[in-house]
Amino acid sequence: MTTKSIYQKLLEFQTNIESIKKDGKNSFFKKPDGRASSYATLPNILENVKPILNALKLVLTQPIVNGEVFSIVTCTETGESVTSSVSLPTNLNAQQIGSAITYFRRYTLTSLLSLEIDEDDDGNKASGNNQKPAQSNEKLYLNEGADLNKALAYIKGKGLEGVATIEKKYRFTDAIRQQLILASK
Repeated sequence: MTTKSIYQKLLEFQTNIESIKKDGKNSFFKKPDGRASSYATLPNILENVKPILNALKLVLTQPIVNGEVFSIVTCTETGESVTSSVSLPTNLNAQQIGSAITYFRRYTLTSLLSLEIDEDDDGNKASGNNQKPAQSNEKLYLNEGADLNKALAYIKGKGLEGVATIEKKYRFTDAIRQQLILASK
């Protein structure tokens, strides 16, 4: 039995890792709508990648050497490794250095493994709804497709109360409203 190279294992890793959701909020950097920006925290990233790496007999280390933060993935079977690093900024106090180390650990790891860090869209993309409200108080637009089919299935037998429930969450055309009303009977 031949041992896979580190690149074969990284390919397997990439086929098994999913997009990592942003789970942290940064209130110092605001989006145009005034909300805090979001990011994937280091514990969240590690929680997603380490089980897959370990199953492939790949070990992740993140040492700090000569003022550089490294992310190194090493194959325990072949000894091969891949590395990403970045130099720490100078003239920082201890707290700033700690923050920079965490920041660079996140980004060297994300870069090294080519991770996709995605907004948590609450399943909208997977359900075919790629539209997001322009403002937090604006309703999504219910279009023909998977979301309409889900809405139609939801209101079957619920009467106009079911239509009202859907209308609290979505905006839709008069034609779709008629479909919803018909399905509610």
